Amino acid sequence: MSTEEKIGQLFFPIGYSSDPSYLKYQMLSKYPGGMLFRMGQMEEMAQTYAFLQRESRIPMFTAANLEAGGDGIVAQGTSFAKQMQVAATGNKENAYRLGKICALEGKAVGCNYSFAPVVDLDLNYHNPITNVRTFGNDPEKVIEYASEYIKACEEEGVLTSIKHFPGDGVDECDQHILTSVNSLSKNEWEESYGKIYRKLIEEGVKSVMVAHIALPAFQSEDEKYLPASLSKDLLQGLLRNRLGFNGLIISEIGRASCRERV
Repeated sequence: MSTEEKIGQLFFPIGYSSDPSYLKYQMLSKYPGGMLFRMGQMEEMAQTYAFLQRESRIPMFTAANLEAGGDGIVAQGTSFAKQMQVAATGNKENAYRLGKICALEGKAVGCNYSFAPVVDLDLNYHNPITNVRTFGNDPEKVIEYASEYIKACEEEGVLTSIKHFPGDGVDECDQHILTSVNSLSKNEWEESYGKIYRKLIEEGVKSVMVAHIALPAFQSEDEKYLPASLSKDLLQGLLRNRLGFNGLIISEIGRASCRERV
């Protein structure tokens, strides 16, 4: 690959149109490593992802938010259940079924990368992001159910990405528009989010989505309240070194503010 192509591989834009000219001349000409599309019509999404793979010199990651079923990629997809509903059944086999449906229906239209499962904890019911998208507030249950989802996807050759590192669900902010803060102490984090990430990393998860969330307990004064997506302390110090993750790191989409909040 050329230097320009290597740089392009670092980017993973959202697709805003399925028009071939847009895809070829505005997206593929920049050599992106992948693209994410929101839910669309089945034929359109299948044609779009097929076009991307056919026209891209370098095979691409083609992603979708497959959190609750095949409806994360196509309107005609199966709406299986939100993660909270799955956890409420008390049967981890339903998490496996969720992953299987997401993977099968996703790859049927060319999706090879699921931005799921959500491994956050519901510690604050005012949080606008977590809520029914999580498996609850019990770290052990989150690990158990997330593992089943990941297993099902990997059986179908679909990559998964656990999110949103270093952990959403503590404060009341939407980390897509303002830097959220995970205010747990080191010990509190290690016994909750840390336990989840450590175990799933040990089990071999291949991708982690990093969010616009600060974790002051693990950040130096120079980086305090800097979101994880921009923090060397959290990306290298915590995720790579302390937790031993050596897979693909992808950042959350959004325009989070990096300013320190009063």
